[in-house]
Amino acid sequence: MDETVYKIALAGLLHDIGKFAQRANFDVSQYYINNNADLYQPYNRGKNFHTHKHAVYTAAFIEKLQENLPEQFNKANWGLGDSFINLAAGHHKPATPLQWLIAVADRVSSGFDRDQFEEYNQSIDIKDFKKTRLVPLFEQIALAGNQIPESYDSFQYLYPLAKLSPRNIFPVERNVAVPESDEAAKAEYRKLFSDFERAIATLEHKDHVPLWMEHFEGLYRIYASFIPAATVGHVIPDVSLYDHSRAVSALAVALYRFHTEKDSMNEKAICDYGTKRLLFVEGNFFGIQKFIFSEGSETRRLAAKLLRGRSFMVSSMVQMAADLLCEKLGLPHSSMLINAAGKFLIIAPNLPGAEDTCREVEAQINRWLFDRYFGEVNIGIYACRVSCSELVSKDFDTIWDSLGNMVEKKKFQKLDPAHLGPVGDFLDRFDRSLKSPLCPFCGKRPASQLDEGDKKDLVPQDGNVEGACFTCRDQIYIGKMLVKEKRMAVVLKEADLHGQKLKDPIFGRFQLSFDVSGGLTDLVRKKQLVHYWDLSMDEGGNLEKTITPKFISGHVPVHREEDTHDPRVLHCKKGEERIKELIDEMEPGTPKSFGYLACMALNLDPEREPCGVPALGIFKADLDNLGIIFSC
Repeated sequence: MDETVYKIALAGLLHDIGKFAQRANFDVSQYYINNNADLYQPYNRGKNFHTHKHAVYTAAFIEKLQENLPEQFNKANWGLGDSFINLAAGHHKPATPLQWLIAVADRVSSGFDRDQFEEYNQSIDIKDFKKTRLVPLFEQIALAGNQIPESYDSFQYLYPLAKLSPRNIFPVERNVAVPESDEAAKAEYRKLFSDFERAIATLEHKDHVPLWMEHFEGLYRIYASFIPAATVGHVIPDVSLYDHSRAVSALAVALYRFHTEKDSMNEKAICDYGTKRLLFVEGNFFGIQKFIFSEGSETRRLAAKLLRGRSFMVSSMVQMAADLLCEKLGLPHSSMLINAAGKFLIIAPNLPGAEDTCREVEAQINRWLFDRYFGEVNIGIYACRVSCSELVSKDFDTIWDSLGNMVEKKKFQKLDPAHLGPVGDFLDRFDRSLKSPLCPFCGKRPASQLDEGDKKDLVPQDGNVEGACFTCRDQIYIGKMLVKEKRMAVVLKEADLHGQKLKDPIFGRFQLSFDVSGGLTDLVRKKQLVHYWDLSMDEGGNLEKTITPKFISGHVPVHREEDTHDPRVLHCKKGEERIKELIDEMEPGTPKSFGYLACMALNLDPEREPCGVPALGIFKADLDNLGIIFSC
């Protein structure tokens, strides 16, 4: 991929890092600020001073932390055009076409139209900007005419300034979130920024920009998700610095790709809000319920592993579909703004052939899915042409409605007989030598003979299961490894991997491995390592990692030594042999089975004798009008 694409993406991601640094009183000399003010800061003639000091802090951050950043950042010949430091810091006083790309992306992401450029540059930080805290969206939801806050001071709840964690995702009352003094507010920022600086130094793969960029983005998400992006004028601070920066990065890359291909890299063309230069590309995984809850005769025996593995497979296939599409469109992974609940959203350039590429990738993916799931699941991909003026106007909801209508239409056109046709060799795939030629876990696909390693590690130890389809085998394997291993790699299919791996690489291209530590350097050198994720979370809820954090593994109850003596478990299992088998399975650190958890439903009477029924309870919740809330 064009190196300048990554340069633009990273400049967009880092363009406002100076806001974080400035609020934390990052150590920048007055001499440095004075010497760079004319280069990066607009001048307010009415007030007779430079504004937007954070732009200089962005430059200082990149310059001072250069030892902890990829060396390309400070190379004069990295990519085309400006130096990286000028590209990232020059968005309030753009002097070159590439700097205008970041500037326009910044304005559009902030909701300003082209006539407000100068007004935006002349704005001044409000007095208490260091005490300003991010407001939640929840207080702004009102479907029945209830009054919503009209200004920052009207909000009762705010997010505390802290790292992203399971505890901190909940807003707190205003008097708890807002520090009493400016000095206390500065101290909060200083602590957060100091931890951020330390964490950057630990990031791996500085010699591989795409990997490091994904690691950094994950770290930035943890530290900047509760920092308000805007604290000027009358803006309600409900967008985080992380989300704003991600959007700027994706918009800038799409604009760069558009103007490069159109040979129109000039200020006038870049500032054109009316032309539909962007494509919003959305993908949806259809059939999630059927996929996750598919069952066969042996499903109950490995329910926990299958549910974990299938849930992970949904998110993995959505991620890989977006990866495949970004690769074909010449975009970095950061162009994907959303990957959640079986859906992705990519911001792409509206170039000739881009929509055809989307259709080709969709057909390629669904051919693979059809061969394995016979039409029960598929991924729909559709694109909507968008102009910058539509993104900043009050009619933005029409874009969302348009995408929503495409989703509904696609739901009823999931299968294209012209591309798919019958599975002609389906009956020939069955192995008649097996006791059960049909896979016992899904009851749909032909089973294959399991090798000894799979029989030992993945299936019940009672000798009844000798085969499974590759799809279910992979789901069981993933379900097991997710709770055993902390790291997972996504590599290209041709990568030389040792040990267990998927029998059937995703889309015939992507392989998953939970053990690449020995050959990691070789994979990076050959550019075969696509993603490297840390799936773990410690008991304190700390998400910070030296590679990309992937929020997959939540709380999984594991056995402790004292569990083997719990009378409730021994009461559930009759017979000495069954009790012995149970105790053998309860190795400390291994996940507790559903059967074990059911035993915990028993009560102990005063004599510590179990009574009651060993059963699992299921809690299911539903939020009314969720679709309307999202669309509004």
